[in-house]
Amino acid sequence: MNFISVKGPELLDKYIGGSEAKVRELFERAMASKPSILFFDEFDSLVPKRGSSQSAVTDRVVNQFLCYLDGVEGREGVFVMAATARPDLVDVALLRPGRIDKAVFCDFPSDSDRQQILQVYLRKNQFKASGDMDAWVQQLATRTEGYTSADLKGLVQNAQLA
Repeated sequence: MNFISVKGPELLDKYIGGSEAKVRELFERAMASKPSILFFDEFDSLVPKRGSSQSAVTDRVVNQFLCYLDGVEGREGVFVMAATARPDLVDVALLRPGRIDKAVFCDFPSDSDRQQILQVYLRKNQFKASGDMDAWVQQLATRTEGYTSADLKGLVQNAQLA
């Protein structure tokens, strides 16, 4: 399975029709290399609710996505996934059945998840602690409630620099 990853803003172009052409090229590339997964990160920046922007560019990009997601172009073997921290900003037409219709909520890691994440980053950075490492990781996990995996990685990297 081929995996094609795209950050939303990468497809936006300052020239008229440029963004839509990039969307078409991307779907054509995915179809040429199927089976494939097209993964869009920061999807909300690429396909915001139509009429919410000063520019008509994003409205045209949303329309281009709708054409490809409706299967007009025949996209068997091309699976589309998207990630966003702001699903409320994504145009609702893209989220109806048959388009991007499944949603998975990824919450902040639990205490035990944070412990496991910290252990991975500490091991990877060859971090040495004085005393009982497990107790230290448990205490750190408790004190980092609300941290994402990226936050924990940054914490370990900054600690290593100190």
